[in-house]
Amino acid sequence: MTASSAHMARQRLFFLYPVTAFQILHVAHQRLFDVARNVLDAYQQQITPFEGGDVLLPGIIAVHLPGHTPGHSGYLLESEDDSLLIWGDVLHFPHIQVARPDVTFAFDHNPGLAAKTRRKILTELSRNNRYVTGVHFNAPVRATIENYKDAFRLTYDL
Repeated sequence: MTASSAHMARQRLFFLYPVTAFQILHVAHQRLFDVARNVLDAYQQQITPFEGGDVLLPGIIAVHLPGHTPGHSGYLLESEDDSLLIWGDVLHFPHIQVARPDVTFAFDHNPGLAAKTRRKILTELSRNNRYVTGVHFNAPVRATIENYKDAFRLTYDL
């Protein structure tokens, strides 16, 4: 899972230049975009660009997960005998989008790419039995993904 630095640059531009955002975002989403841009502005000096596959710290690897935003990323935490993917906004409605990875959400910058990325990462997770977590789970838990019929099933590890 690698990404070019162009992906990360597009991620920053998406939030830094409102003209681009206004062309992309519906007016109802503008307040959320403004919050993200304010956070980005506040931490501008501390931001270090990275690419998918980069080791950010020992045991923490960047994972490029495009579609939600141009440079959307997750983080793979690995130890000797365990691993966890923090996938951010790969999905917003776990109970729907795990079973139907093609279902997109209004906040996905590129819905087609978001669905493709979601299916790809769900497939990988179902094959390697790695744990996953994300901000849109119903509780602060980890889960596993398994193949189920023509899609996937999420099993929370409470």
